[in-house]
Amino acid sequence: MKFPQYVATGGQTSIPFGSVEVSWPKWEKLKMAEGIPEIDLNPEYKEKGWYFLYQGQHFLPGVTSKMIDWFWNNMEKGYYLWAPGSHKSFQWIKTPWEYGFTNSGHTCTETMHPEQTLDPTVAAGDGYGMLLYSRYDMDVYPFDMCLKHCIVEGTKDENEHTWMLNIHMWEDVPGGAIHRTAGCVEKYEQGAKVLPPDEFPMPKGTKNAFEHGEYEIANWPIFLPGLYEVWKNHPDPTQNVFYDLSVKKTGDYQWAYVNDNTKPVI
Repeated sequence: MKFPQYVATGGQTSIPFGSVEVSWPKWEKLKMAEGIPEIDLNPEYKEKGWYFLYQGQHFLPGVTSKMIDWFWNNMEKGYYLWAPGSHKSFQWIKTPWEYGFTNSGHTCTETMHPEQTLDPTVAAGDGYGMLLYSRYDMDVYPFDMCLKHCIVEGTKDENEHTWMLNIHMWEDVPGGAIHRTAGCVEKYEQGAKVLPPDEFPMPKGTKNAFEHGEYEIANWPIFLPGLYEVWKNHPDPTQNVFYDLSVKKTGDYQWAYVNDNTKPVI
């Protein structure tokens, strides 16, 4: 008997893009974390013309680093809970368990504001969806500091040139975890069309101003502890995937994962 290919969707389906408009539930921004050092691009990325898109920092009550590590490996299980009404679809293009964490990638569609609806022609871009994120190892990490756990994702242009990086970092503290997110882009004329730094409306130093990102992170303490508790003892490592995303500093402006996260689960 020939079985169909396994698709890691967690049983979730997608409403056709843009066909359903819903308001976000009432929500509140999380408190900013205390004691996180200021962040800046390292000299190499500054020289190449990279600049900040956004920054945010948060205290996550009741959330642990292990839960967040687990989340990035199992996003299909909670993507719609992460930003209710805003997240429309999610699909692994390269699943972590098959390709390794740092070689995985996913696509998703989401609305940025409660009033915004998705343009179906844009949502069908790349043949997958509006946003296509690739995972990276820590050798491309662009900043001058890092917390104890980290994920680096990014998007590429038609020439496979990475022009945007989206970073989350986190670590345990009493009562929960502290978390920082930051995005940066390159002024890259031949590839993606991005605004130069003096025109972008969210300059370096602006924190917790990216509304969609704030909405996502505010939902972690609400759903992630319970979701992790349900799944934590599931025995199949291809369905309950885990890579340890703790990092270590290896030199000036250099970090690496403590464990080898490049290999498939089996």
